[in-house]
Amino acid sequence: MRSLSVTALMLLTTACAHGRPDAVAGVVVVAEPCFDSSRHDAINLSVINDSSERVALSSLGTSGPPYILHPNAFAVAAADGTPASGEHWDVLLEEFVPPDHEVSLGPGDRAQFHAYTSQWPTSEYHGQIKLQVRDTRGQSYESQPVPVCVPGAVPDNS
Repeated sequence: MRSLSVTALMLLTTACAHGRPDAVAGVVVVAEPCFDSSRHDAINLSVINDSSERVALSSLGTSGPPYILHPNAFAVAAADGTPASGEHWDVLLEEFVPPDHEVSLGPGDRAQFHAYTSQWPTSEYHGQIKLQVRDTRGQSYESQPVPVCVPGAVPDNS
């Protein structure tokens, strides 16, 4: 009887540890190799839906790609989780119009976006940052950490 209880407990523990995978865990935010803090006009990023569910992102306007990601659906954060404050972060206080469109990504879809934010690191920031994207259901996704570009190291593509 005791061995049956131990076996049942082991099966239950294994089942809990390997439950249904999160279907939206496969959404990937791809940043540039470094964050160009001098580009306040647009931050370039890609979103790849490697999940098994449709993911929708708030946007402005119908043109694209690249689509314009709504500012409330995007943020730049310090990769180590420290609050973005102090002398090496710029803050621009703005009001944004509500999103007027959504970009819907099915499983396997990829889309390019231009994003805008009210808070970003200056070129003197020596830490790494993450780009954060939030879908219309409130689920957040982050890029891998990237450094802030060294001034003058980013080619001017204007």
